[in-house]
Formats: sequence, C-alpha cells, structure tokens
Amino acid sequence: MIESWTIEGEPVGPPTQLHEKIRARIAGGQLEMSLASTSGRSLRLVTNTQRAMVILRGYELDEGEQRRHTWHPGLQRRIRAGQRAARRVPRRGHRPPYRGSQDRRRHRPDRVTAGRHGLGGRPLTSVRRYPRSGEHLYGDWAVSCSLMRIPDATPIVVTAMLGHRSQCLSAAEGTVRLWNPSKGPSSGTTFAPQTSFGGPTTVAIAESPDGRIVVGGSAGYGLWRWNQTTGEPIGKPITDWALRGMPPRLPMAVVAGSSGPVIVVGCDDGYLRSWNAMDGLPAGEPRPAHDQPIWSLALVDGGDAGPLLVSGAADGLVKAWNPVTGQPVGIPLGRCGIPVAVFSAGPGLVGVASARGNVHVGDLSTGLRVTKSFGTGWQPAPGQPWFPGDVAYACGILATAVVDTVHRWNPLTGEPTGDPIAVGDRVSALTTVYRGGGGPMLLVATEDTRVQQFDLVTGQQAAAAVHPHAGNPNRVDVVRVGREQITLVVETRSRIVSFDARSGQLLGVLRRMGWFGVAVAGLADGSTVVVGADEDGIVRVAVPELTVCDPTPDETPMTIWDVAAVTLPAGRIVVAGAGHDWLVYRWDAATGRSLGEPSAGHPVSVKVVAAAVVDGVATLFSGCEAGQVRRWDAATGQPLGEPLASGLDHMSGLTVVRTNAGQHILVGFDLDGVVHYWDASTGTLIWSGDGMTPMSHLLHTYQDRAGHTVLVYVITESSVGEGLGRWDVEARRVVPEPLPDGTCAVYNDGDHIMLARCTTDGALIIEPLE
Repeated sequence: MIESWTIEGEPVGPPTQLHEKIRARIAGGQLEMSLASTSGRSLRLVTNTQRAMVILRGYELDEGEQRRHTWHPGLQRRIRAGQRAARRVPRRGHRPPYRGSQDRRRHRPDRVTAGRHGLGGRPLTSVRRYPRSGEHLYGDWAVSCSLMRIPDATPIVVTAMLGHRSQCLSAAEGTVRLWNPSKGPSSGTTFAPQTSFGGPTTVAIAESPDGRIVVGGSAGYGLWRWNQTTGEPIGKPITDWALRGMPPRLPMAVVAGSSGPVIVVGCDDGYLRSWNAMDGLPAGEPRPAHDQPIWSLALVDGGDAGPLLVSGAADGLVKAWNPVTGQPVGIPLGRCGIPVAVFSAGPGLVGVASARGNVHVGDLSTGLRVTKSFGTGWQPAPGQPWFPGDVAYACGILATAVVDTVHRWNPLTGEPTGDPIAVGDRVSALTTVYRGGGGPMLLVATEDTRVQQFDLVTGQQAAAAVHPHAGNPNRVDVVRVGREQITLVVETRSRIVSFDARSGQLLGVLRRMGWFGVAVAGLADGSTVVVGADEDGIVRVAVPELTVCDPTPDETPMTIWDVAAVTLPAGRIVVAGAGHDWLVYRWDAATGRSLGEPSAGHPVSVKVVAAAVVDGVATLFSGCEAGQVRRWDAATGQPLGEPLASGLDHMSGLTVVRTNAGQHILVGFDLDGVVHYWDASTGTLIWSGDGMTPMSHLLHTYQDRAGHTVLVYVITESSVGEGLGRWDVEARRVVPEPLPDGTCAVYNDGDHIMLARCTTDGALIIEPLE
C-alpha cells in the first residue's frame, strides 16, 4: 500500500506533493505544522525559514535506551540558533513560592532532533521514525544529543472542557489542549500559560479577523491568550485585582464586540469586566451588573434579540445583556438561588442550574419561568457543598453530572431522556461536540483521568476512552555519586527516576510524589543519599538505585520547603530544613534522626536554607517570607549573631558561593529580583542590586568554563516569560540568554557544560549548552 500523508489533518495527495505543500505553508507564514501518515508515523515540523527541526512523535523508546549520534563541528551552534528563532514561549515546572496550590507549570510536548539539511536540502518526505541506536536519520544527518525514555507519562484529571464544533478545548493542571475527539488527543495543540501559579480553569475560543484565539482564565491569577494555529501566546497575561476571590471556575465568556472579540468576566464585586481579545486592553469601563458575586456567564440565543450575554449571581438573579452595548435586555429572572450554570435552552430561553442541583428554564423577555424546577438527583458531599455546575446542552438534551453518573433530561419538560450513563468515577467536566455527518457527542471527564465519549441521544459509548492530558516532569537534579558518576534524578507527578548521565542507563525508579527541594549527602560508608523536602517533612532516598531509607524515626509533622546539607568537623552530615512553622530543623543525614530542638527566631514561615563550612565552622543560613536572613551553628542550632541587614521582601533563594579568591559569599534574593551579597563569615553586606529578572525560586548552580558560579532560577510571570534565568555571581549580572525549558538541569561534566531537559512525552534530552 502506498503511504499517504496529512498536514494538520488535511490530506496532501500523493507523497510526491508533500514537499511542495510544506513549502507553500511556510511561505504563508505557518512555521509549525503536524504531519501524520497512514502507516502510523507522526511528526511535527518547526522552522524559522532557514533551518528546520523535526519533532518526532511516532516511536516509543525503550526505558533508558540512549540515542547518541556522531558530532559534526559547528552543528550544535546552528541547531540552537534555529531553536531560539523558532521556539515557543517555554513551559516550566516548579513549585509555587507560596504554600497552597502545588500546580506546576507545564512544558511543550516535543522530542527535538535537528539535521544540517535546511529546507533546501534533502526532501522531507524521507523523514522516518527515530532510528535505532547506532543508526543515522539519513546516513549523513548528525545529532549531538542523548535521549532517554522516562518510564512515566502519568495522565492527569481534566478539570474543564468546552466543545467547539468538532473540537474539544480542555484544561488540566495549568495546560490547555485543543484536540479532535474523532482523531484522538495526539491530534491537538497544547497551550501553556506564562505563570508560576495555577493555570486556567475556564477556557473559550474567540473568532478574530486574524484567526481564532484560545482564551484561558483562572480565578485569582488572570487571563491568557494564544494563537490557535501556532500555539504562541498573544501578549502578556491579563491581570486585574477584581479577578481574585472568584469561584473556582472563573465566570467567563467571549462575545462579538464592535471592534472584534471581547473577553467578558464576571467578578465577585458584581461587576462585568471586559478586555479586547486581540490586544488585551480593557474594552470600556467595568459595568455594575449584580449586587452579589457573579457565579455564571454564558452567551445564549436571544431569539429576535440576537445573541445575548447572560449572567447569574448570588443575589438569585439571572440577567441578559446586549453583548455590544452592554445594556440590559428584557426582565431579569428572579428566585434562581445561586445560579452556578446558565445555558441556552432555545431561542429566547435560558436554562439555570442552581447550587442545590435544581434546573429550570426561563423566558428572557418576560422574566418568567416557562418550566417547573426539577432536581438532577445531586446530593451535597464533603468538600463540595453545592452543585458543581457540570452541565452540557445540545439538540434539546441537557446532560448533568451526578457523582459518577451522567443524567440526560428534556429541560422543557423535566423528564429524563434515557437511562443514566455510568462513567465509573466522579465527573470533573462535561461538554458536547459534533461529529462529521453525525449527531452530538457527549464528552465526560472523570477523576480517574479519562475522557469518555458517548452518543448524546442514545447514551451508547461512541469511542474508546482517552487521556488528553499527561503529567510532565517537574524538575531535574544532578547528583554526583563518588568522583566519577553523574546521576540525573528526574521528578514526575508520581515517580522519581534516575539515569546515568553519560551512558543513559536507567538506574532506578521510585513510585512516589516529588519534592520541593533536595540536598545531597555522601555518607561515610560510601553511599550517597538524596534528602527531599515535602509536605510531610523529609524523605531520604539512596542513589543511584533510588531506594527509600528507613523512615525518619521522629517525623516532622510540618511542611518543609527547602533543605541543605553540611558536614561537621567530626564527619557527621547535618541536613537543615526550612519549616513552614517558622522553625529551622536539623537532622542526621545517615539516620534521619532529629538533632535537638528546632531553631526559632524567624517571624514567619521559613522558605529557603543554605549551608557551608565557613572559616572551619559548619554554618546554616535561613531566609523567611518577611525577607529576614539568619545564621545558625549547624552543630548546636544556636544563632550566630543578629539577623543580617536585608532590604529583601519574600525570600525566594539563598546559597553560599566560594569565589576564586577563596571568599565565601552568601547570595540571597527575593521574588522581585533584588539581590544581596553578604560575607558569609561576618554577615556584613557586601553588595546589593536589582538587576536580576523577577524570579520564583532558585533551582541549582553550576560552574561555567570561566570558573564562575552561575545560579539557575525560575522566572516569574511578572517578567517577559522567557523560562529559566541565569545569574553570574562573580560578574553580578544576568546571563543574557535564558534557558529554553523549565524542567532542566545544567551541569559541568568536565568536558562540556551540559543541558539535561525533559519533555512531556517522557523523554530526557541531554545536549551541550555551550
């Protein structure tokens, strides 16, 4: 059978036309595209019109299998130039600087290889799956990287969905995906916000003259916009104080304004606020709509009045508005309880689902109910005191979620339509899409991470369940075992895995959640232990095989945000922990036992710790949310002098650096990027400046070729969103080029400065950084 190809789902005809089709798309400004063949091969092409990268998706690597190919001088420089020119805004994974949501930023799902053939080189029709070890993609195509498989692609729960014609827009833990249910999740595009906090919980699509815009909104965090075709973010995130304190699912709708699509948000002060979807600027002044917080917002069919914007609030009223002028239309519907969801139930009719799980339909022109209220069968549950608002309506059928079943109703009569659909786990989101040549299909997301597909009319399963969102690696740590072995420890949502950085061999797999920070201790018996900080204290894991040491005999019943290790003169290794309860803890790294009472002195939660032997004294350093920095004797836990002079605010990083001159410098910085240098021995302030990019927290350090210590940190959403930043301690400046990926580690292997970065499809790529 002759193999045929599609580009973005569109057939391209005979294989001989593939190259011409790709050239035509690039000439039209489409620099990224997905290709799939009838043989099951799948890839994505990214180009800057001069160089091309091929992102291969059609081959599952064996666990730990290495892909290493010969090195061509000068190739890596050209590859990275192409990556910088064509890359998307990075997607990053890390813990937030505050206690609370442990959402992590997501990363771009790619497995990147690159060749020395530009678009004018060998035809791209000859691209095939990633080769077996020892092969070359073309024979003379060289790639300077190692690529290992992380044995984890943990699916995650979809928390919001929106059907848009035949496509589904879904959100899960900070990422948004647009995918076609009939083609599977791999057919879609992934979008990720530029934020170090929680991601979108509400999604929408805006139609603009320049193409469709994907919109994501989150209560308390802001609004994000992306180009649907390229996946690129549009402008900076939209933030407003009024977006805070809203219900978990931000009441949001997109309407057609006089100058383009407008994003409208219902706020907890009862006002409707709107922004132009294209430029992100406010679209007029905030409009008073209700006297109580707004809980629901939707665009409905107003009949002769045209499309109407409908809002429901805690004052029990549901009101209709002209989406262009913002003027009220008709008469408000009263006595609606808390309307957690509103939907179009026909021309001029609006359906209302209340917090008690009751549904009724009202006439927007008269303000009267046209049906009696009927119950969906929902019952309050612990932690869920009101109806979650998971409803979907299409073709006269209303689907409502009741725990682990979906009920279908005729909203005009209140009568059930068919038997309930059992989905096996608690429902997290509902929506409907239309199949080509078929009727509406009901998509049901459940807390077991599946999205199931049913025929809305018959209730029969229409396709196999899928997992459109997968958890991605959150951090990479470099652990040196002895003098020679360099181990990469990769944390995912549910596993921690280790690799030999040089051979690519998979060394260990540990099934457990990751940690906030790690400290490495080489014990007297020759073994190496990684001590991780998490919500329940600390955990000690032996590397490289990743076996958990005996549990800490006296576990700390408190969150530990950061850890650091230092060796006492007698040889004992002390691990210090930054406690959420304002204390600094100490443990014996070998036994896990607590070393005396915790050290008190900080006025608020301790966020960061550092440790070093300074002038023969093992010293601990700690910083808290108030910006206070203190020194402690690691052996006794007693304070060393007064708190250090600091103009810092919320501490987000602290480390000790030994300069080429032999001086120990304590480097501390806060969320705003203000940096302080102290003499670690005396506590005297040496230098301060604000030249660092605003950052979330410190990841790790490494030595560059000049012998300078470079700090790698996570850039916050308040800046340009360029991923990871680097700070040259000796030069006291930001390294100009940020790193391209948030889940990565930089280390010096003796010959090169290496970059190890992870992708969401379970790949760990190692390549020279410089």
